[in-house]
Amino acid sequence: MKVWNLGYPRIGKENEIAQAVSEFEQGTKTPIELLDLGRKVLKSRWELQHDLGVDSIPVNDFSFWDHLLDMAYLFNLIPLGIADETHWLMTQKNLVQGKADGNIRPLTIRRWFNTNYFCFLPQWDLKNPIKLQMDKVNWELECLKSVPYQSHLTLIGPWTLVQLCETGKKPKSELLNEVTPLYLQLLKDLKKKGLEWVQLEEPSFCQELDRKALEGIHRIYQQFSKGCPKIMLSNYYDSPDPWLTDLSELPVQGIHFDLVSGPATLSWIKTRVFPKDKILCLGLINAQNIWSAGLASAFKQIEILKGFHSESKMVLSTSAPLYHLPISKKKEAWEKENPVLHRSVSFADERLEELHRLKNALSGEVSIQELEKDEKEQRDRLVQIHEKRDSVKNQINRIELQNRKRSSSGAKRQKLQSKKFLFPKLPLNLLENHQALETQSWISLQNELEVDVVLTDSRNLDERLLDIASCWKGIHSIPNGWVQKVGSKCYRPLIIAGDVEWNSSSSLGLFEQAKSISQKPAKLSVIGPLSLVSLSFTRSDIPFEVIGNQVALAVRQELKVDESAGVSIFQIDEPNLGAGVPLKLGKKTAFYKSASEIFRLASCGVKDETLVQLAAGQNEISGLLEFLTKIDVDAIFCNPPILTSDTITTLKKTG
Repeated sequence: MKVWNLGYPRIGKENEIAQAVSEFEQGTKTPIELLDLGRKVLKSRWELQHDLGVDSIPVNDFSFWDHLLDMAYLFNLIPLGIADETHWLMTQKNLVQGKADGNIRPLTIRRWFNTNYFCFLPQWDLKNPIKLQMDKVNWELECLKSVPYQSHLTLIGPWTLVQLCETGKKPKSELLNEVTPLYLQLLKDLKKKGLEWVQLEEPSFCQELDRKALEGIHRIYQQFSKGCPKIMLSNYYDSPDPWLTDLSELPVQGIHFDLVSGPATLSWIKTRVFPKDKILCLGLINAQNIWSAGLASAFKQIEILKGFHSESKMVLSTSAPLYHLPISKKKEAWEKENPVLHRSVSFADERLEELHRLKNALSGEVSIQELEKDEKEQRDRLVQIHEKRDSVKNQINRIELQNRKRSSSGAKRQKLQSKKFLFPKLPLNLLENHQALETQSWISLQNELEVDVVLTDSRNLDERLLDIASCWKGIHSIPNGWVQKVGSKCYRPLIIAGDVEWNSSSSLGLFEQAKSISQKPAKLSVIGPLSLVSLSFTRSDIPFEVIGNQVALAVRQELKVDESAGVSIFQIDEPNLGAGVPLKLGKKTAFYKSASEIFRLASCGVKDETLVQLAAGQNEISGLLEFLTKIDVDAIFCNPPILTSDTITTLKKTG
């Protein structure tokens, strides 16, 4: 049984690609220099994947910024006038930064489904004709020429591309009709170049589909049934149920399923007949979390599946591309400091090693007894690193329901706060420090801008996460564990390995420093419980509500300590509100109910006259109304402001 990799992290082993792209954005690196580095990184990552036992290596999964931005460029789904004729990398840079001389804004940033990653949305400008621009694809294929490894080229599929594209008032069906012939042209061209397999990624299949959508999908893929390379259709982040049977009948040669996030698919495979002539790509290894895989359990699942599908028609894979994981744990400094935790986790390289070991077990080179021993040792390690704190559980249970909401209505609080702060009707606030200024310069800038409220914390997201890991119990940092957030911006996720408990914080020092520099009212920002959980690798054996409540209690305690020290305005940062939200509508209500209860536990322990703001970052507010109407804050900020009139009306009705 072979190993098929969907996608590999693209920031570079030492974060060198992200750093080089940042230098290119600032104008200190040329396109040629960036391409030279990219070529070296490409060849090293292909060689590494081959050495780790990957039988089919993905090509075109690499990107300097974002794979969806690459697709926008590939089909010219970009604003008219943003292109730079000097080099295709200059055009992509404009798509990220905008073009000041032509007053053209960059592409919109949105969350990539329900993950921590943000992508750049293609834009259908009717004045700019759709056409193929093969520069980036051809560059990567040129790099591939001297590489002797089996590979497949990967693209975002037409259905997903169109669903994510900004089309203005034009229906998406029109764009689908425009772009499908170009996909066909591209696929035929790739076959002429000698590519045997192309992977078309369609995570949108795991969202809500209806019969009409299924008919449209079949029409698209029917056009790819002749004269094209073999197609591996990949869907992930959930199961495409209830349309599994319909999708399995598409005229493609293989289908990848996420069997971790979408366990319903596994049951379907066992009770329905998956087409005998198609490759079944089994996404059994978790690509979004870091806890080492239970290979004995995966082995047994595959043995069962052999009764339903030919072993020669099955391949092994991860549940999704590996973009969401750090590259390797081999250089992590905490191997000596916390060897048990270090042995308990797998990053991208280790996930590929796990697949190779599973492959060897299926071929008889590794015994099932060895896998069972490994799995038992992993369970024992997880018990060992789970530091239980009964005091935390007891504190959560003692907080009565009435103390999980503000004691007065929003209208009453507004009157108290208006008398206390004397703000203008629309007070000027800054939500974060985009310029990486030191604290004194950051406060001075706000004084120059004559803000009404000074934001005290000048640190970026990564620095604030590391501070929490150093202060709280049960949370660990990953010194070299960089993961891409958006474009050239990366962060290091935390690991929540045990019960979380607040211990101390360094943010009060920043607050006192700001007060000494500015006479304006100062606000303290804290990372909200939902984002803190989603920006961490959490235990898969502990329910989301349990971890969320522990983190919420820690945030609540921090707010109370800071309030007693004189802080009267808090900004709760929830830049990751959309992460983890189920893709299926039927599951969202229960999630939002739990999420709102967790948030209120964190935010509702302060006095009525204390102003609590929610900074929602770049989340799509209109998609989070079910959550926003259940929390009890005094102000909601989103960046950029993307509120529609309907959204504003709904929020006003809730007070």
